[in-house]
Amino acid sequence: MYNARDKLKKGKIKMSEVKLLALCGERGEGLFTKVNAERYEYLSQFRWHLSGKKPRIRRSCNATEAKANNNKFYLVALHREIMGFPEGLVDHKDGDIFNNTDENLRLATPVQNGRNRHKKNPNKKSKYIGVSQDSNHKKWTASIRYEGRTIHIGSFGSELEAALARDGAVKVLFQEFGNLNLPDMESTPFVLKDVKINTSQYRGVYQDRKGRWKATIKTPDGKEESLLYHKLEIDAARIYDGASIHYYGEGAFRNLPDVEPIPYGFSRKTSKYRGVSLVTKTGMWSATVWYNKKARCLGVYSTEEEARLVVEDFKNNPK
Repeated sequence: MYNARDKLKKGKIKMSEVKLLALCGERGEGLFTKVNAERYEYLSQFRWHLSGKKPRIRRSCNATEAKANNNKFYLVALHREIMGFPEGLVDHKDGDIFNNTDENLRLATPVQNGRNRHKKNPNKKSKYIGVSQDSNHKKWTASIRYEGRTIHIGSFGSELEAALARDGAVKVLFQEFGNLNLPDMESTPFVLKDVKINTSQYRGVYQDRKGRWKATIKTPDGKEESLLYHKLEIDAARIYDGASIHYYGEGAFRNLPDVEPIPYGFSRKTSKYRGVSLVTKTGMWSATVWYNKKARCLGVYSTEEEARLVVEDFKNNPK
């Protein structure tokens, strides 16, 4: 595991700028985290541990903090304490949880935080993120996940070319929150053709080219489940929250913890209008048409009448 002292020996960290804060406990023994020198005195009064399935540096709250929280004890994350406990997420720019200097921490939305991933799929043959080798082993394919769908960037003769092409797409689509495979090399320019940039601030929500908001969630078995289209971004976020609670329990992540989620469930009741049905557990009306020999969902709406008008409008002006 990473040890901050390794970089000190190589001269990459100036001791005058940062200090090494020792971790405690069985998992933290012999490990250190970098913090700004001016914060060291305050932070060193606590015992910081490496805990959790997805490791994070945390401490237990003290009695005063617990009293302010209805006498309930909780864990305090180091990176969030340094940033002053903001409402949003705190992201490590370089993806290194042991680098907790002020310069390496920033506020991020759930979507931005997810984009700054630094681990590749261990099942893929390539050493680069977003690069895979096709079945005939002659070409390397570059792709990127964006707004709920996979964008195929292209096929290349070498693994390096594919990695640089993927980096070019990251710079355009993810900007400062993107993680590059080869940050010291010049990436291949990426031209955004027919992909509309409409990033949602909520996890599991994106806007398609027609302006509809779609919610999707990854189920415990690793599959991605569609939660239908919605007229409003907040409705898509609420139905994601309902599905998140359904699959992962009451302690699951929620986009809107202070807003009542839309309960998960898709049993339907037929409307008196053709193409309109009621999603019983959500209380919302789904508009669906048969187009080009396929069922096409036009969205989910608050009222039956609104869904009916959408169906009629589509029949008059198919898109």
